Amino acid sequence: MFSVDKQLNYGHSIIMSYANRLDCKSVLDLDDGQGINLDIFKNRHPVIKSVEVENWSYNIKIPEKNGHEVCGADMEREKHTFDDNSIDCIILSQLLEHTKDIFWKIHECMRVLSYSGSLIMGVPILAALHNRIPLLFGKQPSCIQI
Repeated sequence: MFSVDKQLNYGHSIIMSYANRLDCKSVLDLDDGQGINLDIFKNRHPVIKSVEVENWSYNIKIPEKNGHEVCGADMEREKHTFDDNSIDCIILSQLLEHTKDIFWKIHECMRVLSYSGSLIMGVPILAALHNRIPLLFGKQPSCIQI
């Protein structure tokens, strides 16, 4: 039986490797959903300022409960409320493929990212081996399954 670790699709192990080696005072995740990426950073750096930009009301409650600041914004049209060069690490994971204007999104990230900051981006890859095998057998790949 072939099985796929669906957590691979979201790159949590990669986020954890960055959290382990970066020395950050602030981390911003755009549309993290339930705040899993922020939890990873908060576990490594307990006093870090962790912020999520989220619009879905269900997902706002969970990160707030876990100690993350949550702000709502229309990321397609509105300027981020953060000062220039004020965030040490920004995570854009599983978001750009849903964005109409990626240039605006990246521009805003670069504006608020500190000069020595890190931008972590990830998009699902349909051509990855763990997605091709199910396609071979007529199944939906894990990056498309809900």
